[in-house]
Amino acid sequence: MNLLLKMISILAIAAVLAGVDVVCRPPQLTVKTQPVQPVPPPIVVPVPIVTTPNIQTPPVPVVEPVKLELEISTQQAKELFDAGTTFIDARLAREYVVEHIRFALHLDSNELGSPQSATVLARLTPTQKLVIYCGGGDCHASHNLAIFLQQAGYTDLHIFKDGFPAWKSAGYEIATGENP
Repeated sequence: MNLLLKMISILAIAAVLAGVDVVCRPPQLTVKTQPVQPVPPPIVVPVPIVTTPNIQTPPVPVVEPVKLELEISTQQAKELFDAGTTFIDARLAREYVVEHIRFALHLDSNELGSPQSATVLARLTPTQKLVIYCGGGDCHASHNLAIFLQQAGYTDLHIFKDGFPAWKSAGYEIATGENP
């Protein structure tokens, strides 16, 4: 042990002579800081408060589209015709060929299941707006066809209750011949 103390003493003396600090101290850290730039204060722009006189604007009327009932009038039928709605003539074929509403398709409820009716139904879609007419008055062919089409999934059907005679007497467009 004596030898160990002698060796430590010799090393300490050698270190002092060499200029080494023998006492263990943590090294001194030097922190270099850069000057902090001051943050400019926010710019506050005064906003003038503008008051307007108590003006009440009238409410804007909401125009709802006219909901058509199942049965429609001659005037409503004409408006739908002018808008390009598909018309279906439910009268007998012989009546259709003589005269019918221009561009109307023929679909007789008595001939459902025939190749002719299949051809007409292939031209229609279940959500398509359709106007069905017949001879008006006591004629129920348009109602019978509407029931069939509803059962087949067609959802936007209207029956022109006054039928072809009212259309013709109003002087609206008619045609002759087979399905267009």
